[in-house]
Amino acid sequence: MREKYEQVDIVYAESLNRLITQGYFSNLEDFSSVLFVSSQPFYEYYYDKFSKLFSSSLEFQWYICPNNIKARGIDTFQSILEYMEEMTTPENTLIIGAGGAELFHLCGALKKSSPYLSAFYYLPSTLSGFIDSLFGEVWLNNSKAIPSMKQKLLPDRVVYDTMLMELETREVWRESFFKLIHLAVTQNAELLKKIYQVSLSENYENFSPFIASIIQVIKKENQFSSSFGKSFTKAFYRLEEAHYLNISQKEYIGFLLHLLWTLERSEVQFDYNKFYFWFESIVGIELKLPEQMLITDLTESLLIELTRYQKILCLKEIGQVDMVNIPDQEELFKVIEMYRRIK
Repeated sequence: MREKYEQVDIVYAESLNRLITQGYFSNLEDFSSVLFVSSQPFYEYYYDKFSKLFSSSLEFQWYICPNNIKARGIDTFQSILEYMEEMTTPENTLIIGAGGAELFHLCGALKKSSPYLSAFYYLPSTLSGFIDSLFGEVWLNNSKAIPSMKQKLLPDRVVYDTMLMELETREVWRESFFKLIHLAVTQNAELLKKIYQVSLSENYENFSPFIASIIQVIKKENQFSSSFGKSFTKAFYRLEEAHYLNISQKEYIGFLLHLLWTLERSEVQFDYNKFYFWFESIVGIELKLPEQMLITDLTESLLIELTRYQKILCLKEIGQVDMVNIPDQEELFKVIEMYRRIK
């Protein structure tokens, strides 16, 4: 299937192997060189297939990096810039990123920053990578794995073969599911209903039924709501007791706290408890706040983080966001207390 979103050529529900053999990538010869940045599993499966596309006159390099949170860190970003200098990467180089969402953010930041890169193709192996690539935002993390550098960028091509998900772990599937939920809650209530209905079937782990809907939602509704929950998540990193939570738990609980606050602020009718337990059962990890984490400490940390902004995202209703004034200390304390009482 083929779609166009702004300047992005999107291909999905087609085999990457077939696209390679049928000449979809025949335009690689239009570039001075090609720089692949991929995960190890992608390299092992596709190096031989892609290397056959290159003539003897076309330079290409292949950089393998971890397909995890470290890939979108400043250190990895700088390492690849140094690698490009060592390899004397020429102008008019195409960068192809292949792997999870981290690879999209890393390669997007490289394309945005390097004068030698003229185009960016992205081959997501995860749904989270596919969604992120259409949002037009690239984030790099600082040394504490906190998103700290944001740039605007859309890739030139996105080729999503859902079979690549077989290269990924259960943890990566969970992150893709969260990204899908995040998109539905903030941008399209009908999509959320569809996800819930599909989750009741045995085939709920297959994301293919959602791809066309995702593209249409982003085309029609894109409200740049990817930051929903981020500030609440970042507040955990200020607390010593946060070490009781892994990175995913911080992200999911941050989103759930932001959602609970926004439902209270806007008085939106939504069965939050049912949603909470359903989401927790699907992702398969506990989403309670650690007993050692005091409500007063978390409230203070949230207030410190949120006062960096004049306004933050808030749901007008499920699927629609607006910007509103930040919550005060009393609001935050009440919301955390409510979250703690969920049993």
